[in-house]
Amino acid sequence: MKLETAGRGDFENPDEEKIKLELTRLDDDENNFALLSDANGFLQTAKTGGGYLLEYRDETGYYSTSSEDIPLLKIQETFLLYLKGNNSWKNNFEWDKNEDHKAGDSATGSQLSDSSSPGSSGSNPVDNLLNNVKKRAVNAAKKKLRGFFK
Repeated sequence: MKLETAGRGDFENPDEEKIKLELTRLDDDENNFALLSDANGFLQTAKTGGGYLLEYRDETGYYSTSSEDIPLLKIQETFLLYLKGNNSWKNNFEWDKNEDHKAGDSATGSQLSDSSSPGSSGSNPVDNLLNNVKKRAVNAAKKKLRGFFK
């Protein structure tokens, strides 16, 4: 397992305490995401204005939570379950399949079987996560503007 963060670097084989600590250190600036990966996929989170969002990739595809305001404690619990290989965390959220990043595509899926690093070539999951956050922010702003001009 490998834990990657935006502003604090990478950590090989992190334990539970390290994961909880690094997730606590996420902020809205330079250290705004964390990614936990193994040879089969990854789980990642990004700090948003109202909490956190989650994304994961496994052999079935690439998924994002519908919610962007997940509390830190729930994020920590999810990462620790992923660390233990317990997939029950998938039942704790409503997931949207991201059709832009199908399993096995050039984004990262093809690298999952070849490397333990999900972003070893091509676009990486961090870029995908940040792009999804930006898209959601733009869509939310458009909805609010439409309501304002009605």
